[in-house]
Amino acid sequence: MMKIKGTKIGAALLCGALMGVAVWLAPGLAEAAPVTFQIDNGTQSGFQYSLIHSADGAPMNVGGVNYYASGTFGPSLYGTQMTGSLSGDMTTVGSLLQWTGITGTLLSNNGSTITFTGGDLSRQTTGSNQNAFGSLSYSLTGPGGVSTGVFHFHPHQFTGPPGPNSLTETEFFLWGNNWNNGVEALPGAGRLGIDLHAVAVVPLPGALLFFGSGLMGLLGFRKTCQVI
Repeated sequence: MMKIKGTKIGAALLCGALMGVAVWLAPGLAEAAPVTFQIDNGTQSGFQYSLIHSADGAPMNVGGVNYYASGTFGPSLYGTQMTGSLSGDMTTVGSLLQWTGITGTLLSNNGSTITFTGGDLSRQTTGSNQNAFGSLSYSLTGPGGVSTGVFHFHPHQFTGPPGPNSLTETEFFLWGNNWNNGVEALPGAGRLGIDLHAVAVVPLPGALLFFGSGLMGLLGFRKTCQVI
């Protein structure tokens, strides 16, 4: 005959259920979670990615503000495609999305490298647009040697959705320059633009984590059973 300790069973099941609910609701909590994005290459709505290019053309004027300058894509000193990943901590509270402490190294197909040493991106939602803005500090190594600076991204989604500049929990499109358009005077030599697209490295689905947490509760249930 099997005797079951009901109080311990109930506690174990309740614990497992609460753990599952906590994991399931985690994306909506204010606690930061590590997120890694894998760099992608291709084109979308006239947007070519992922690469660094000269930005010596006339800037685009939007609402009286001079935004990103165009430039020659190739032949590029820094290659025409990049691979690698960027990682940081992501926080989501309602429609506010923030990705902070961003670091990572990208390698171009001509051997150039760019290492991001820090930076933050945020998203503000306007209608269907996922407007991303922020900045990324970098160290760039290429045929011209080593240079450092900051790429800036302004809160205006130029194409899409999706399109630059946009940021979601699973994907981003970025188009920026290594000077703060509309704030700083346009520099002379060394003006660069960066076009990036990336998708998030898929984590364990919340539903599966929820199921796993339930199994943990059932294991607790099993341990409270005694055969006599």
